[in-house]
Order: sequence, then structure tokens, then C-alpha cells
Amino acid sequence: MMIWVDGEFRSAADAGFGASDRGALLGDGLFETLCFDGGRVKDLDRHVARIRHSATVLGLPDPVGGLDLAGLCEELVARSRLTQAALRFTFTAGEGARGLVREARPEVSRRLSCAPLAAPPQVVRLHLTSIRRSASSPSARHKTLSYIDNVLARREAIDAGADMGLMLDTDGHIACADCANIFWLSGERIYTPALNGAVLPGTVREALCGRFSVEEGAHGMEALAAAQAVIVTNSLIGVVPVTAIGERLLDVNMDWVEAWRDALA
Repeated sequence: MMIWVDGEFRSAADAGFGASDRGALLGDGLFETLCFDGGRVKDLDRHVARIRHSATVLGLPDPVGGLDLAGLCEELVARSRLTQAALRFTFTAGEGARGLVREARPEVSRRLSCAPLAAPPQVVRLHLTSIRRSASSPSARHKTLSYIDNVLARREAIDAGADMGLMLDTDGHIACADCANIFWLSGERIYTPALNGAVLPGTVREALCGRFSVEEGAHGMEALAAAQAVIVTNSLIGVVPVTAIGERLLDVNMDWVEAWRDALA
């Protein structure tokens, strides 16, 4: 695989972070996971808007300023001899002095990597993890390099025999799966956690909420206990039905799943 780092294409084996890079040392940075299929990156405008907004909140410069990110993705995929790829755009505050305080004008670092695009899972089993997300934490609402909560949630889920961790916020409200947004069907209504909670504003989530009637709010686990069907979404897997939450088995509503998949095509 090839990787692009600050203007240069390199072998992926020759693309380590600098010894004082704030992203590697402190998690001071952001990333976007992009799906390249059909000769283009899906939903690139939404990804760019999200990382730009997050950079502003974190006090960082424009991550994509001066870049033709679409063209760069196409070239990297071609150089890596792929036609479908999972791309990761990583943006850090760059090299800096020791300590928490950034340079006044940080020399940011940007890199783009890719890997073969894996087939999405047909179904997902969720496990309620002990990891709780805080609505006041920037790492809950922005795709920062500080991802340890998600890593530990996934490990708990796998240890329990599931595929993804289901995460609540510190008030006990449903937040998300460890790498995906979550929706559920109850009666004739579709629900999802509101963005004023500990919820990452997913690009697929945004697209679907813009196309369909979805009720956003704060809900406890009792909402999922009463749900007739549940799905998870992200940019790489699209829309995937959930077949179990812990020991509780769930029906799959394929009419709903296919309708939402068609809307993303």
C-alpha cells in the first residue's frame, strides 16, 4: 500500500509519525474514514464539512485548505492498485514542544492512507459495554485521535461474543455503537439519539436523517427493549441490521434496511 504524507507519496512502511508529533503523543488531531467506490469518495462534502467544523472547535487550522482531496484520493487508490478502498485522512497538530500548550501557529501534519475495502457485515450483534461517553467531551462529538473509549468498548464486545459495543452516555442514555450511529424502529416511528448528547454526527446519519422522518431525542435502554428492529450505520458499512443486543434476539426488517440502503446508493 502507498500513503500520502504532507505532499509526498511514500511506501506505507516509510510513513511513521515524528517523535514529537502531537497527534501521536497527545491525540491532538482529527481523522475521517472515507469510502472509495465507483471511482469516487462517497459523501466527500459531508466529511470535509465535519472535519473543518471540528478543527474550528479544537482551535486548529483548516485541515483540507489547499488540497484537492478528491483528486488525491483517486491518485492514492490508483497508486495502490485498488478500485475500492477504505481511506483514512489523518490531521494532527504536528511537531511541537513538550507539554500541553500548542505552538501559536502549529505546523500541522496531514496524511492519507488506504486499504482494500472489506465487504460490510451482513448483520451485527451488539453488547452493552461498561464504557460511558460524556456529552461534554470533545472526543464524543468530534472524530479526534483520542479513540481509546471506542477501542475498549470493542474489546468488551468481542470478549462477550458480540461484534460491536453499544455505548451509553454518563446519564444512561443511548449514544451509539463503538464505530457507528444507531437507529431503531418502534411502532411506525424511527428513532435515533440526538446530537446534543454524546453522539458523533455521522455522515451517513446526516444523509439518512435528511431523507427520512427520524425522531431524535434522549432515550434509555428501555427504548431498545421495546424496539421491533435496530440498525447501525457508518460510512464504510452503510446500513447493517442488528440481530441481537446481549441475550435478546431481534427481528430484521429488510424492507427498512433495503429502503435506506437504496437512499445511500
